[in-house]
Amino acid sequence: GRKEYVRRLYDQFEREENLRLEKQRAQIAEGEILIETNRLEREADEDCVRRRNKQLRLVSYAIRIQRAWRRLKEAKRKESEISNGLIEGSTGIESGSEKAVESASEDEPDGVEMRRSCSEPP
Repeated sequence: GRKEYVRRLYDQFEREENLRLEKQRAQIAEGEILIETNRLEREADEDCVRRRNKQLRLVSYAIRIQRAWRRLKEAKRKESEISNGLIEGSTGIESGSEKAVESASEDEPDGVEMRRSCSEPP
């Protein structure tokens, strides 16, 4: 009787131990999934920020080019008006187009609103 009791007790212990190990394995697998999910979310956020920064840089370049072009056109218009005798006065207009390009490269974009391509707020 005592040996039968010890054998059944040992069987019960093995079942409980196997159940505990299975739960532990499930928790480990779940933890690994959570870690991987967190890593993927961080990568997605970083990609979103990179795309937004790249787009902002392109918009900034476009605005600089537009401003330089407008200033260049205005300087050329003024030069042609002076050469046609429509405007009297100032000298040193030859460098006006160069000044327009230089000052436009120093400007920062203003009033530019970007459409967010990411689902989360900044």
